[in-house]
Amino acid sequence: MKIAAVLAVAALAGSAMADFNTGIQAGPFNSDGPAGFAGNGFFDFNYTGSNFFVGGIRIRGDATSGGVGSFLSELRFRVLLGGSAVHTSGQLIAGTSWVGTQAVDHTGAAGIGLVNGNTYRVEFWESFNDTGVDATWTNVQFDFIAGTPPTPPQATKLGFYGPGAFDINTFGSGFDTELGLYNEFGALIATNDDTGGLQSQILANLGNGKYYIAVGGFNSTFAGAFGAVGGAANGDYVLNINGDPVAADNLGAQQIDWYCFTVPTPGSIALLGMGGLLAARRRR
Repeated sequence: MKIAAVLAVAALAGSAMADFNTGIQAGPFNSDGPAGFAGNGFFDFNYTGSNFFVGGIRIRGDATSGGVGSFLSELRFRVLLGGSAVHTSGQLIAGTSWVGTQAVDHTGAAGIGLVNGNTYRVEFWESFNDTGVDATWTNVQFDFIAGTPPTPPQATKLGFYGPGAFDINTFGSGFDTELGLYNEFGALIATNDDTGGLQSQILANLGNGKYYIAVGGFNSTFAGAFGAVGGAANGDYVLNINGDPVAADNLGAQQIDWYCFTVPTPGSIALLGMGGLLAARRRR
């Protein structure tokens, strides 16, 4: 049985870097197949509080065997934002096939961020898909444990945009470009080398938060924690967002040019009086 539980959770009082707990979710949540399988159970939570970098995630709960021969070591979960996975767990507990109910308590490294106003989904899945429901989770809770985020690069500010679909590209540039897109916590969201000839394009659906664009030449490499290294190609480039040219410059060999923009929460948009401006940007 697939169950979707929706909850709104406030951040714990105290430091902006405080840990965050989803509260106990009774379930049941089926672990029924590979990541994204329609039979997998999940719950959603809306995070409200200060943005913070998550260095680790702890899961606690009870996993009851489905009696189909699945191994304990195959239990998994993942965290999604806007339909895309932002964290995928590894092995949660050692063991082969089991009967009855097994308590699970596991903490693993994460490296993601929780952003005020965003809705996240936790999905339960299996690393090996046995026939039938592999396991059922009950009384499960997650701790998002604060860590130290990587230092963001110095970047040219491009202003504010409304949430939704983004088209970020280098169409009109004079050489072979590459693009990388990061969130404010240094997580690599997307990269692209060639689209429409030698130019680059990233199509992404972005919610609240701050985002960083890395512009490089051919053979650039992009890794997490803002780990972008420029390639040998160089020349004049144009950076466009949603049909508008927002920057133009000359890129040297082995160089990365950084840009950033912010997608504020709806409350912030009203407070800053930017509603008309952001609506206009979204219509382009």
